[in-house]
Formats: sequence, C-alpha cells, structure tokens
Amino acid sequence: MVLPVRIPDWIIEGDGWHVARGAVLQMWLTFSEESRYHLPPPGVVGLRATATPLSPWPGAELGRHPTRLDADGACIYWDAPSPVAGVVSVRGGLEGHAMDAPEGFPMAAGVVRRVRDLWGGWSEGEVARAVVVGEDVDVSRPPPTHVVTPGVIPGRDDRGSWSGALVDLEVMRRPPGRPHAA
Repeated sequence: MVLPVRIPDWIIEGDGWHVARGAVLQMWLTFSEESRYHLPPPGVVGLRATATPLSPWPGAELGRHPTRLDADGACIYWDAPSPVAGVVSVRGGLEGHAMDAPEGFPMAAGVVRRVRDLWGGWSEGEVARAVVVGEDVDVSRPPPTHVVTPGVIPGRDDRGSWSGALVDLEVMRRPPGRPHAA
C-alpha cells in the first residue's frame, strides 16, 4: 500500500531525517480527519481500516479518543472525535514522526517512492495560508536561503516558507504474528 504522508519541517530539520526517493523511513503514523484541517488534495487519503480503542495515555488529545487504525499492514494512531471500534472508512491526512506514541504502539516502515516539498505562508494580515504542494524533488531539505524576508508579508503568489515534505510511502507489510522492530 502506498500512502501520502506529510513529514513536517521540524522533523526533517530537527531530527535530521533523510527524506529522499528510495529512502527507507521508520516512524509512527498519525491520522487527522479531513474535516479537521485543510489539506491539499494530494495529501488526502481514504482508508478502510479496523479501529481499536486504546487506553488513555499522556500524549492523547484532550476530549478525543485514542484509537489504533490497522489498514493493509499499516498501524496508524488517531485521536478520534468519538469512540469508534470495528471496520471504518475515514478520509484525512497522515503525518509521520518519531516523537511520541502510546507505549508499545508499532512504528510503520516504508520506502519513499515520491517526494514533494510543502510550502506555506501568509496572506494579507498574516492569516495562515493553505499549504501548497510543490514539484517532485529527489531530496526534501530546507532551502539554503529564506524564501520569506523576515518582517515582510509575502504576496498571494509567493510560495511562502518551506514546511516539510509530502512523500508517497510504500508501507512494508509486517509478517502476521511478528512484532514490528522499533
């Protein structure tokens, strides 16, 4: 299964991730429903998954319900808006990170098949502008110079600032009954 996964700029920069075509990434995947955040169309995925409620944990979002989604070999964490169990169909975005997950939650591993830079920015009045998906690149990395001049609000046609990468991740299936190595 190939999934579109957003890798935030702070993960690539701060954790030194090498996000390139052909790279193998191991990370936790988190899901946010489409109605919650504006996502560019290439970053939206429809999943048919088995939802399993999880016990509360310190990293769960208040007022939401920790849930594990199992979709064709990928384990995905979701702070669901209401309790859910069994087979579900959901639409939204996936994000990859290595920061925090419930104890024992399996990481996903996969091969990066496509990489596109993500750009964001501001419009008049410094209101956040939607994320824009850039062209294909071999490697996603911070631009060598600032695209946005500090203190100057970019015009509507400017790309804004670099905000990470959108990758097409071919998830490696785990053999049945075998734990996923961390």
